[in-house]
Amino acid sequence: MKPHNQLGEMAQSFDRMTESIATLLTNVAEKERLQSEIAIAASIQRNLLPKEGPQLRGVSFSAHFEPTASIGGDYYDVFNLDKSHLAVAIGDVSGHGLSTGLVMAMVKAAITTLVEEGADEVSLFQRLNELVYRSTERRAFMTLAFTIFDLDRGTIRHTNAGHLYPYLLRNGERPRAIELPSLPLGVRAEIQTRTVEADLEEGDTIVYLSDGIVEAQSEQGDPFGFDHLEELLAQSTDTSPNAIRDAILSAVAQHSGSRPADDDRTVMVLRFDQFRSALSAAPELTEATAV
Repeated sequence: MKPHNQLGEMAQSFDRMTESIATLLTNVAEKERLQSEIAIAASIQRNLLPKEGPQLRGVSFSAHFEPTASIGGDYYDVFNLDKSHLAVAIGDVSGHGLSTGLVMAMVKAAITTLVEEGADEVSLFQRLNELVYRSTERRAFMTLAFTIFDLDRGTIRHTNAGHLYPYLLRNGERPRAIELPSLPLGVRAEIQTRTVEADLEEGDTIVYLSDGIVEAQSEQGDPFGFDHLEELLAQSTDTSPNAIRDAILSAVAQHSGSRPADDDRTVMVLRFDQFRSALSAAPELTEATAV
């Protein structure tokens, strides 16, 4: 058709519309493909987290993982080392999205291999730091806490790399944070880690959290905070891991109201009952040899 008459202009408009629809359909198909791949990646990430808790006598366990995006950067794990030794890990990769999920999966694979090889805490954290430092941009890092429970001796060995301190809940005492300042993995080519030791008593509960819990904001922008958390833990009358987990999540949800989560939220709780007939009285936390 001639381009200057009315039918010619209509034909040109139709051609342009057809091209736009074709481009739109291509974009929609690509978006659906990406969403499908992200959904698969999110499913894989959840399958990387442990489906069962510790398989040791006298130990009960509960955990919750809630990513703020389809793919989160939080991580937790449980390792049944032998009939009397248990290890747990919890970590948080900076940022959100696919890149953080990839780092999380990489660290999950590495720490599982290192634990199975029997690596001590010093070697474990040194090699993980090298891995994160080499594999991520300099602004990316990962916090990680790793604890070994010796049920025969009734002891805890806790090593930290910048993660929130876990809380020790003991009957008749205020919640006590196992404090151990340290740098996260990946911020330097070499970091120093420290290990703290404490006694483990019958009825003790250990609560691990990611910072998405204490940093959860209300509709007015106020953080949930450590004071609120510690008061909640101190008032917990039902000390089962499920009850403590649910109380924390319920309090955070009530505090946040309709405000969406800004960061991943992870809670892991372990309780130790009747794992040993008698343990010595609770000592003060003593720092192990710094490395």
